[in-house]
Amino acid sequence: MTVVEAKLLAQRLSNIRDKAIAELFDASGIRVGELYGLSKNDINLKDRTAWVLGKGNKHRLANFSEYGAFLLEQVIIKLAPGNGPVFVSQRKGRLSIGGIQAVITKLGKAAKLGRKLHPHIFRHTFASNLVNKGADLQVVADELGHEKLKTAAIYGRVLKPEVLNVYRRCME
Repeated sequence: MTVVEAKLLAQRLSNIRDKAIAELFDASGIRVGELYGLSKNDINLKDRTAWVLGKGNKHRLANFSEYGAFLLEQVIIKLAPGNGPVFVSQRKGRLSIGGIQAVITKLGKAAKLGRKLHPHIFRHTFASNLVNKGADLQVVADELGHEKLKTAAIYGRVLKPEVLNVYRRCME
């Protein structure tokens, strides 16, 4: 099973918070620490953007999907008024990084991936998908919050359909 198939499974999750977490990882390529730090005031549902605090204590704008905006709206509606964390635990405090990782691990187990699913896999898949759909490496670097183009270059190899078929047949 692939991350894409895991995403489809995530859509069947009953917990809207967990769906939103999986969708944001898939549609934005953000890091687990960036998702952890999200507060309600960081989110612009209309523009489908979020201000995230990334590596090096640098802020950047992350884009997300229309479906992600819908899910985030559903999550935010259920939260107490005012600015606060977007993703909360059952105790109503900010969901920890370990808690976020547990959501993704649970998704991977439910999808029977045969290996541990973790948030960074979504980031790699997001970047690879951008490249394979024709995005310029500078766009990929910007979306991932990389200052240097060289850092994003690891995603620069566009996979040909026949290479993908062999990989999937042998590795998945």
